[in-house]
Amino acid sequence: MGFVMTFATFLCTGCGRRALVDNADGIGFCMYCGAPAPMDEAVELDPQSSMVLEVVIGGTEEEEQEVNPCLDLIAGAVELMESGDCEAAATAFKSALAGQNPEIHNDMKEAMTSAVDRWVIGTVFDGGAYRGGILPIAELLREGDEEDTSPPVLIESLVGALLDSAPMISDGAVAYNLVESTYVLAAEYFLTEPALDRQFTMVESFIAAARGIEQSSRMTEDQSEPVEVMCSAAECLYAAILDRMPGITEEDLDRLETLWMGKGMSEVGNMAVDILTRVYDESFDDSDEFWERMEADSRTYVETYLDGSS
Repeated sequence: MGFVMTFATFLCTGCGRRALVDNADGIGFCMYCGAPAPMDEAVELDPQSSMVLEVVIGGTEEEEQEVNPCLDLIAGAVELMESGDCEAAATAFKSALAGQNPEIHNDMKEAMTSAVDRWVIGTVFDGGAYRGGILPIAELLREGDEEDTSPPVLIESLVGALLDSAPMISDGAVAYNLVESTYVLAAEYFLTEPALDRQFTMVESFIAAARGIEQSSRMTEDQSEPVEVMCSAAECLYAAILDRMPGITEEDLDRLETLWMGKGMSEVGNMAVDILTRVYDESFDDSDEFWERMEADSRTYVETYLDGSS
């Protein structure tokens, strides 16, 4: 992406809110009340968080247009994606790839990856939440056998970027949208990632980050309660995987990863997605029977995965 601006976060002594400031000049003012920023107490954001902020505040797309003229070639697909029709966006993107010289496919895929980043992250900071749907597009972003272009890596990158942006957030509603968006991405991860240990790491990271964001942001009770429900659902899968991990050798993990990579994760992964998304179902009730069923189904998911059948 080239030069990345450096940003810092600080607690304003004027209004008490956590704000951001461009760290390049060493001076600044609160974005909310205009009070001088105590730069000696400001905490500089890491490079990935700074890149997230550049996406949020705008300018990145225009700068990228100068570097990657392929944005015009994918404009129709991006418009469909931003409207929420990711299936149609994937179809349009596939057609755009087919209509161009294969030599520029990499540039088109890089441009589409950036567009996905902007859409997901921008949605959260614009007051919404990511509701899912990027997987058909993500499958088209693969570059042969290059692992860093695979769908699970794209999801890991988006989750990491969203969680890295948490220090920028003081508003409870935005914090809730960030947690929910990360939760949806974590559910989609089970449809793409064939390695059980990485699935475990994903739910573990979500639980720790969600609880941290809940405690550090200004969420209302109406926002905190569903975050706790999401964490409890993730903990069902976390506990089921954790219970079986000590008895699984590295060789078995590698074998199962290869097996599920070949078979595809969609069918068995849907079992995990069903567990995580059940909390959105109209029939959801916060009862002992509900959570006992969640725990039992989580164990069934892990056993099915280990058995190598679906």
